[in-house]
Amino acid sequence: MRLRLRLRRRRPPDRFEAVVHGNVVTLLHDGAACFPAMLEAIAAAREEVLFEMYWFGSDRTGRRFADALMERARAGVDVRVIYDAVGSLEAEDALFDAMRAAGCQVHEYNPIAPWRQRFDLGLVNNRDHRKIIVVDRKVAFTGGLNVGDPWAPEDEGG
Repeated sequence: MRLRLRLRRRRPPDRFEAVVHGNVVTLLHDGAACFPAMLEAIAAAREEVLFEMYWFGSDRTGRRFADALMERARAGVDVRVIYDAVGSLEAEDALFDAMRAAGCQVHEYNPIAPWRQRFDLGLVNNRDHRKIIVVDRKVAFTGGLNVGDPWAPEDEGG
């Protein structure tokens, strides 16, 4: 018996939104510039907030973001959060539990599970280093800032 593999021609997904002209890109170079803009965008959300973060702190800055996300979820906005299990290892579970209780969909990326039969270093090192926030499919943030006091200005806990 012969196994035959057929390679399909890859075609681009047809689920992407149409290209929209007239977009604006603004460089926000640190937490002092970025965090207020992010929080303002979250507060203005009417439909959805997609929030993916490697390091989500349960410190002062992290709680400000959690409060903003919870407020939007309580207002009926679809709020979805993904945080990395290793990156956010020091974050308190109570923070994520409170977000879930407020109506946020919160998911831990690649949780550490020592009870798995097979320890695979590749799985442990498979981390989600993305830092992405998308609000109402109109405003997006990406870059190198995590959400926590180490990235905040000194006068705000950083």
